[in-house]
Amino acid sequence: VLGVFGFVVNDAITSNEELLNVLKKCRALVGHFKHSVSASTKLKEIQNQMNVPELKVKQDVSTRWNSSLIMLERLIQIKAPLSAAITFFPHAPNFLIALEWELISDCLPLLKPFEIITVELSREHYPTLSIVISLIRGLQHTLRNKTTTTAAGTLLKKTAIDVLARRLGILESNKIVAKATFLDPRFKKTGFGLVDNANNTEKWITDEINSIMINTQENETSNMPINREPNLLWEHFDSKVSQIRTTLSTGISASLLIRQYLEMPYLNRTKNPLDFWKQHKNTFPELYSLRLKYLCVPATSVPSERVFSKMGQITNDRRNRLHPKNLDYIVFLNS
Repeated sequence: VLGVFGFVVNDAITSNEELLNVLKKCRALVGHFKHSVSASTKLKEIQNQMNVPELKVKQDVSTRWNSSLIMLERLIQIKAPLSAAITFFPHAPNFLIALEWELISDCLPLLKPFEIITVELSREHYPTLSIVISLIRGLQHTLRNKTTTTAAGTLLKKTAIDVLARRLGILESNKIVAKATFLDPRFKKTGFGLVDNANNTEKWITDEINSIMINTQENETSNMPINREPNLLWEHFDSKVSQIRTTLSTGISASLLIRQYLEMPYLNRTKNPLDFWKQHKNTFPELYSLRLKYLCVPATSVPSERVFSKMGQITNDRRNRLHPKNLDYIVFLNS
């Protein structure tokens, strides 16, 4: 899912020629202040004169779309000292004009929600699959309600909404993602955008609980001790229990279980759903078994990339003689 969000943003940006030209101009500007010691020093001096925080420019990289967002946000932050510093360098790249600054200010609010959703889905220590549907619906609502003032901003908004619906709109009807959302006590059926999808998920969960109950009953029956000599005193009771078992509808039991779960108060959105299921493990044993199956953290490359980042922080200029084996030990202990 994380990769798809990256594709959505990249598709929206690459189809926007005016925004691409501004990004190209920003990269040239940032590259000049990034690689020129005199330019970066002059920028720092002017920031001190203006009594504003000393902030450096941020260069984006092609492999991470959110780095372009970070670059644009930083340019907005240092716009005044940057415009003053560049006047001292006649061979510097052309500075942004007023219309281009307006374009950046118009597009940033459309890109920012994608960064927030990326951070949310990059967590490692609590379930994230169940929040995907709600986040997508929230993202769509946010984009539709953003007001744009430039042609580039309007095109970015329209393209992002269209690509988002095309690439991720089907997730609400995906059985695994839908079941995870339903089993999250923070969302249940409210986390869905369409009522039909919520009802279908309830039916899928009910059918799966039916299967669990039937298998449980069969196992209990097969594991019952066989009395070679029937006990006449218990014969009447055993026959009644057997009759009840044959007439008991597991479907009704599953429906009642689901209804009881849905009627419980919603868990606070900031709470961990795993704590809820730990407390109600004995109350809803069948739902708890499904929780173990669906309420999970999807596999991503984020944890490994974080380890790479830690290795880069450890092997700095002052520790460049660190033996690779010792570096492995340090990173292993940290992780």
